[in-house]
Amino acid sequence: MQKLHGHKRKVLFPYIVAYPVLFYIMLFFILPVLYLLFLSLSSTDQFSKISIFNELDNYQILLKDKLFWKAFKQTFILTGIRVITIVPLSLLIAMGINSIKNTRLRNFYSIAYFCPVITSTAGVALIWMWIYDPSLGLANYILSLVGIQKQSFLLNTDISLLSIAVVSIWKDIGWYMVIFFAGLQGIPEHLYEAAEIDGVNIWSRFRYITFPLLAPTFLLIMVVVMINSLREFTSIFIMTRSTISGEPGGPVNSTLTLSVYMFKNAFLYNKYGLAAAIALILLIILAIFTIIQFRLYRVEWEY
Repeated sequence: MQKLHGHKRKVLFPYIVAYPVLFYIMLFFILPVLYLLFLSLSSTDQFSKISIFNELDNYQILLKDKLFWKAFKQTFILTGIRVITIVPLSLLIAMGINSIKNTRLRNFYSIAYFCPVITSTAGVALIWMWIYDPSLGLANYILSLVGIQKQSFLLNTDISLLSIAVVSIWKDIGWYMVIFFAGLQGIPEHLYEAAEIDGVNIWSRFRYITFPLLAPTFLLIMVVVMINSLREFTSIFIMTRSTISGEPGGPVNSTLTLSVYMFKNAFLYNKYGLAAAIALILLIILAIFTIIQFRLYRVEWEY
């Protein structure tokens, strides 16, 4: 009988341990997503006043909404800028730090690059607003030293999105540098030593040793950068709010992204149904990237 009870405990133990996690997932993920779906199919003016279902009206409105497609396009432009910039730069910085033999100096540079990551996004946005100031900003002072005329970074529709991208890249690059640095630390040193003895140049060492062994790390960072870029909000909200209307995404919606457009519909226009529909579309896009990540992780990398 004791053996029987012991066997039952062993069988039930995984389920007992899993229940709190399942409850957490149900309470903080599944139920909010279901409520989000409900809101996206409803016509709402306030959270306390929800009308009957309007089927797919909110989605049909978005499909015809030029601002939605502009926000959609600019979200992916911002994502593209971040991916093609962060991935090579963070790898370059990680390789540079990894090549430093002095441990204290290596730690100093690692901490220096990582400091912006742990800094408040709001604080970073306010600092960069001063740097971008058309009259007194540091950016224009540096440009004047090389003979370039002053720029209105956050007020110029041609470069405002790029200016936001620079801020987010500067803040986040240290995080991805640390991930690359950890990957580089895991590469056996004797591989480089053998290649150096054989007279292999730096580029060939990177191509045939570093890059193949960092392939899973590359994949992880690219997916994470994409996901974080699609969710970019705080810096845009703080840096692009109009002093007249108080609406973020300016000037002339040149920095409008899906997350910002969702906020504006929900909290400025009181169109919670449309905001929920945008949020659900953004969630689906994020889910697609996550699925791609899991699919690619199943690849057996050959070194």
